[in-house]
Amino acid sequence: MGLFTPKWKTNDRSKQIKAVEAVRKVTNEKELRRIALEAPLPDVRMIAVYQMKNPAQLREMALSGDKYVSWAAIDNITDQNTLKEIACGNVVHAGRVVE
Repeated sequence: MGLFTPKWKTNDRSKQIKAVEAVRKVTNEKELRRIALEAPLPDVRMIAVYQMKNPAQLREMALSGDKYVSWAAIDNITDQNTLKEIACGNVVHAGRVVE
């Protein structure tokens, strides 16, 4: 890793704790989304999702295809209708139902 590479980009498990600590300080939703989608370590991706507050972004993460990210997102979603749609597979993307 270079001098200015974010800690969350590590794939070295021995540096995982520092990566998680760094992600816990992030509050920007766009940056959290980027981390959730790009971080090499699953625990780091999950922490990014747990930091998210935006319901639409959590829904996107639940459908991401990454089991760790999906679990964290579903655990973080509080809207029962959204959870039901995800569970039933009736999710609306850009005005169309995806099954």
